[in-house]
Amino acid sequence: GMEESKFLGAKINKQIKEAVGIFDNLLKWSRNHLMANQYVMVKTDLGELILNVASNHLVKAQQKHIHLSWELEEDIWVMTEAGMIETVIRNLLTNGIKFTPENGKIEIKLQKRDEQALICVQDTGAGMSASKQKTLFDLNANQTTPGTQNEKGTGLGLPLTREFVEQHGGQIWVESELEKGSQFYFTLP
Repeated sequence: GMEESKFLGAKINKQIKEAVGIFDNLLKWSRNHLMANQYVMVKTDLGELILNVASNHLVKAQQKHIHLSWELEEDIWVMTEAGMIETVIRNLLTNGIKFTPENGKIEIKLQKRDEQALICVQDTGAGMSASKQKTLFDLNANQTTPGTQNEKGTGLGLPLTREFVEQHGGQIWVESELEKGSQFYFTLP
């Protein structure tokens, strides 16, 4: 009864706190790890990397009748820890698919802008309020929002995404309107 659900609630809360604790440690570790230069930066053809990740999401998008397309400027090379940037794009695409209803559209763009690569992932999804946008990249246990088909998430994807982009000396931000979709932008030097 009541007591039981209270106990469960407390237990789940504790698990969330522990998970966030672990995640926090992971971020600290990865930060220190990177400070110590224990990672390999390689010259990467960004268009090719994005294309690989995007084509791996085609089936997932099709299952939800979402039109996934891309427009990638060629010959944009950046120094990346490729696994990290793949994770960033994967997270943005997974989110796009999750929050875009059936028959929606997702488009990925890559262009060069002032000595930087600018990547944009835009969707015709649920969009979000200004207050939600403010805390979107914060590490907060209560961030997770169910998708349009009630898909679940951990709420850790975007903070991790920001961390990875910033570790490359880039920036990430979102522009969104409720019911109108979202555009996620990030830059890499």
